[in-house]
Amino acid sequence: MFKFSRGAIEGAGQILSDTLAFDPDLSEGYSWFAFLKSVEIGQGFSDNPEADREQISSLILKALELDPYNDTALAIAGHLEAFIHHDFESALDYFDRALKINLYCAYAWGFSAITHCYMGKAEEALEMLSKSRKMMPFDPHPYYFDTARCIAYMLGGWHEEAAKVGLRVLRNNPNFYASYRPLISSLGHLGRQEEVEPILEKLKGVQPEFSVEWHLANYPPLDEETAEEYVKGLRLAGVSEE
Repeated sequence: MFKFSRGAIEGAGQILSDTLAFDPDLSEGYSWFAFLKSVEIGQGFSDNPEADREQISSLILKALELDPYNDTALAIAGHLEAFIHHDFESALDYFDRALKINLYCAYAWGFSAITHCYMGKAEEALEMLSKSRKMMPFDPHPYYFDTARCIAYMLGGWHEEAAKVGLRVLRNNPNFYASYRPLISSLGHLGRQEEVEPILEKLKGVQPEFSVEWHLANYPPLDEETAEEYVKGLRLAGVSEE
């Protein structure tokens, strides 16, 4: 699923379906299925996002009913509370529970970092990402949490670092559309128009609905000041209002 192409997401969904049909008591399987559905929403692959949000809630509930002490399942639940429901307080509670069970849960640190990005807490997010990397130094799909690192740098105003990380993520996996937005914003702040134009054109090719209005409607809410800086970079990069 971390290849993020439509075909890869469909293939991963089939594997998870088959796995859960074989072992319907596999807690973590339901959690990763819920995560997969959130990726479909984020990538714009979902035909019915509202129905998928309801399914995500059901899958997480099933996972935690089967095993309330599964640290990875709790970490995924926290991420989805933040990303899908924008309930940061519940998300932080899930991360706290996961880390009490296993202080070395890389996903708990990494997903918590993403939630802290949504909360506009860039420095805390970067600290958590460092801990996640220590717990999982050989992550086979580093561009997922590297995208979170790009977002944190961008939110903190470290646009050169954000651009450096974002461009590397884009080279390694151009299919992950979430990585485009913070990179575009940082390049906008830096005035690197020649670099940002082909990136924006590519994103618009796969997500033609992308605009400032779309971003504000779909991205988890940040505090007003941080959100305004994010949007300012998008506008400077040439992103349309609607």
